[in-house]
Amino acid sequence: VNHRRDNGHAALHVGALYNQKECLHVLILYAGANINLPNFRGKTALCIAAEQNHRLSAEYLVKAKANVNLQDVDGNTAMHLATAKGHVE
Repeated sequence: VNHRRDNGHAALHVGALYNQKECLHVLILYAGANINLPNFRGKTALCIAAEQNHRLSAEYLVKAKANVNLQDVDGNTAMHLATAKGHVE
């Protein structure tokens, strides 16, 4: 479940990208997905959800104890990525 494909994404990253909150829940709670696993650009599922303005998924990941301080390869946290896209809520 934590294996990254050739595109650098693991299952949790794809769930965050497509705003699949229930998928995230199953992967974390039942399949043992690493909530803080970075993709090839250093982005965690939380970073991806925040950047895409997937609020429900981002909120779920925070409640599930995703590390909000992790940075991608450019030094951006999930909050930086969200605000850079104009997502201020």
